[in-house]
Amino acid sequence: MSFATAIAFEPAAIWIGTREGILVRLADESAWGMRAYTSGPISALAVSSDGASLLVAGPAGAVSILKTADGSLIDSLACAGPVLQGSIVAPRTYVTVDNERRGLLWSANGDGPIGSTPICEDGTTAVRFDRFGGGEAQLTLLTAIDWMIWDRATNSVVSEHHPIDGMRLAYLDGLFGLSASGGHYFIHWDDYLVITTGTEDIAFEGSIVHRARCAALCDDARRLAVGTRDGELVVIEDGQTQTMALQPSTHAIRAVVWQADGARIGWIDAQGCFGVVDAKTGAEVVDRARGVELLG
Repeated sequence: MSFATAIAFEPAAIWIGTREGILVRLADESAWGMRAYTSGPISALAVSSDGASLLVAGPAGAVSILKTADGSLIDSLACAGPVLQGSIVAPRTYVTVDNERRGLLWSANGDGPIGSTPICEDGTTAVRFDRFGGGEAQLTLLTAIDWMIWDRATNSVVSEHHPIDGMRLAYLDGLFGLSASGGHYFIHWDDYLVITTGTEDIAFEGSIVHRARCAALCDDARRLAVGTRDGELVVIEDGQTQTMALQPSTHAIRAVVWQADGARIGWIDAQGCFGVVDAKTGAEVVDRARGVELLG
């Protein structure tokens, strides 16, 4: 059986990347697969906002951008190291960050070749960061438990934010991240907070889900999906109410992903199996057994 490593959503389809370099696309009851890389895992997937293209990060910094309709190649990128996150921010415009915290903006002039520019703090000095959220004009760059706002026009960081005092954290074991748009930040540590990245205003706060292993904030900023070490999937709404709690796996959930419109949640467990859940009803759109079947 193949081992799932990444999951991404089109409006009407699901993409799964595997440790063996295989891509699987599931739409309704039909599925097809293709080999994206001959060796090494797929480390990240991202679908464009119009659903027409897919970014696939592979071994040793290789990145491919494919048409979702048939898997044909649009662009190829070569990063210096394995890519942790990539995004399609506009046609033939991409952002990547690798395992050495090096961020690049990739763009092309019309039909010309793709070129890369380091994401900088002041127009000339590269800035190091771990993850990001945002679009074509601005990005929110996540670094440790802090974040920065980066402006593409000037290739510079226009603001830095340090609202979480490390002394407030009673133990060094927590989760934090960004919404896809970069407009909100969450921290799930001793407490659960959602913060507006531009203003540092607290949007929501509440109690944490214990034994959490991973989490993802929906882009509406109101719902946090949490995967636990016991194989549970829990959704907190408005920082207060658990609107969904189910156990799709008996193994730890190690990754959760929201569909862009917040309708579905994808998960991957520690055994490399995956599933998809309706975020409103809790119904399993793809249960673990079906995921195992699809990955062969």
